[in-house]
Amino acid sequence: MSMSHEDVFYEIYQEVHSQGLEERFYQQLNKMKSQDKHKYKCVKDHWEYAYRRITGDQEIHDTLLNNQG
Repeated sequence: MSMSHEDVFYEIYQEVHSQGLEERFYQQLNKMKSQDKHKYKCVKDHWEYAYRRITGDQEIHDTLLNNQG
């Protein structure tokens, strides 16, 4: 079964807030707004990328990909 976009947002939101990384996460999202390579990506991709950048965590990306199936 695949995860919906809402599930992905919720999971990332929970992880960011439980680890106290809100400021870094939102700074990364803002930084990405001005970068051409992120211009045409969907919001879900922005969130996943920002989370990986601030945590160095490939695990959530792998988990999300496996659940999308």
